[in-house]
Amino acid sequence: MTNDDLHQLTLILPIYLIFLVACSDKEESFQVVKQNEGTTMQSSLSEQDFSNLSDRFVDWVEERQEEDNIPGVAIALVNSQGEEIVLTQGFGHRDLENQLPVTPETLFHIGSTHKSMTALLIATLVDEGILDWDNPAIEIYPEFELTVRSFEKRPAE
Repeated sequence: MTNDDLHQLTLILPIYLIFLVACSDKEESFQVVKQNEGTTMQSSLSEQDFSNLSDRFVDWVEERQEEDNIPGVAIALVNSQGEEIVLTQGFGHRDLENQLPVTPETLFHIGSTHKSMTALLIATLVDEGILDWDNPAIEIYPEFELTVRSFEKRPAE
């Protein structure tokens, strides 16, 4: 795998990993939650509908992989409570030279994307009123002596 392949994979992989399907085990149906101008709308999906949706998603991943020349990708769909993985699948190869397949257990280097994920998490918590940008981080993690805002100002390590 070349550096260009790794760079392209690092840019596109998080898009695939963000796909999340919410489901409710109690009703044996699946729920998709959509935000629309501050209003939450829910619709239930039958198991057959979920199967069709997951099949379509798998097809979409395979199409993107081929069109974008991505050597390998792994996906996981998790229920809304984060309690159950409802689908895992690997696509392509993790090692092109030796033709080793990607499995759901394959680890990928995510580069610096953890910084944007951390920023999104913090912004969400601030938006929900759980945190404030100027909260002392020591309130959350006593060993730190930084503010939440300073996490965003730290240079790459």
